[in-house]
Amino acid sequence: MMQARIKASLALKQLEQAAMMMGGTQSKEGQDILSAVIKLSKHFGSASPDVSRAEVKSMGEQIPPVQQPAPMQGQALQQAIRAKQQGVGVNPAAA
Repeated sequence: MMQARIKASLALKQLEQAAMMMGGTQSKEGQDILSAVIKLSKHFGSASPDVSRAEVKSMGEQIPPVQQPAPMQGQALQQAIRAKQQGVGVNPAAA
């Protein structure tokens, strides 16, 4: 239950940041998001910064590791990038 409250708190912080990026109270979208954040914050409260940091670290540990591409995959990717650049008129030597 505590973990769910922490995740809700983190999500509310993200929504608040999104509202600010949309103009905060100066835009209709920002107002709508902030209204929802205020309403939900009353219900869920906010997690302490220490708990939030621990939860973010825990979520990061759950992400599977990124595998490095095999040499053949890397070459195929580079060829695909060059083909795409040529298709849109970008000179690969200049990119």
